[in-house]
Amino acid sequence: SLYGVIRKAVVDSTTHSGKLEEEKLEIEKIFKIEEIREIEKKLIKEIDKILESNKDLREKLSIANKKIESLEERLNKIKEESTKDTLTGLSNRRGFNERLKYEYERFKRYNGDYVLIMIDLDGFKAINDTYGHPVGDKILSQFGKVLRENVRAADFIARYGGDEFVLIAPETNLNEGKILAEKLKNIISLVKFKYEDLILKLTASFGISSFREDDTPESIIKRADDALYLAKNSGGNQVKTERDLGNEKI
Repeated sequence: SLYGVIRKAVVDSTTHSGKLEEEKLEIEKIFKIEEIREIEKKLIKEIDKILESNKDLREKLSIANKKIESLEERLNKIKEESTKDTLTGLSNRRGFNERLKYEYERFKRYNGDYVLIMIDLDGFKAINDTYGHPVGDKILSQFGKVLRENVRAADFIARYGGDEFVLIAPETNLNEGKILAEKLKNIISLVKFKYEDLILKLTASFGISSFREDDTPESIIKRADDALYLAKNSGGNQVKTERDLGNEKI
């Protein structure tokens, strides 16, 4: 009957419609998976780019670090050379000024005892005038070595200029500084300074000041220098302290 045909058509249509819907969903799933895979591929490519970029960055950073280390080494070497006396191997005046400032700041912060000892070879100008500067340079080099070998590791010694040297002695009061200077004076007087066949006996004068609360690095040097001047004017081969100047603060 017509009704039966229509009914069958409707049923078939519904069945096919259901199947089509199912097929549609499957197709959508396939497309979604493909889209996800495409996205995944793109992400992997981006990640690879980032990793490669990071690798390149790490290499560049490594090269930069090596350059920085090399520059720091060169700067340290330049600084060391700029504060070293080439003749004696001791610190030069610039190195001494930096160290004195540092030690004075420590003194103000922690107190304690410090002395500054200025040392000058007696009659050195006559050596240069008589034997020439090569002999004088050799004497200064040997003199610096004698000083370096007869002070403590904590003491700081430098060539102040010409035949004048300076010593900073921490944890040392004025009396102890005088004992140290007397020891150095006696050692120097026994040394035989040599240049080829020439042998010379020398003496040295010493001036000592102690660090004070109201000091400046300049005033510490001034008192030691004044004491040294007094020692040399008193005949040389002597040790004088700021007490001998008659203006110390007790």
